[in-house]
Amino acid sequence: MIQFGDVLTMRSKLLLVLSISFLCLSTVTYAGGQNHKGYLSYLHGPDTRHCLFFTMKNVSQADPVVKNNRWFALSMRHFAYATLSSFLLAAYLSNEQIIATTTGKKACGHAEVLRVDLTRD
Repeated sequence: MIQFGDVLTMRSKLLLVLSISFLCLSTVTYAGGQNHKGYLSYLHGPDTRHCLFFTMKNVSQADPVVKNNRWFALSMRHFAYATLSSFLLAAYLSNEQIIATTTGKKACGHAEVLRVDLTRD
């Protein structure tokens, strides 16, 4: 029979494992990509390449993986495509700032987007 102390210990262990995993993944992500904070200047829907494209004001290069290219690409194969594309549309329509993080890889010939965060500051 499982007692309360055992459940607490299991929760603590699970929390520790998840925390370590998050730290490892966030370090790997940050090491490979770029972070840009700002306003969207252009939003272009998917074409034959199956990506949502956007540019940001005052960003001349989205990621060094694609030299002198200011375009970001959110692949429709991204597990959170629906959520991230809705964030982008909301930010574009309300003129709110975002933080776009790239992977350090290419998607549809442009800098691949890993995540998009909405921010007010």
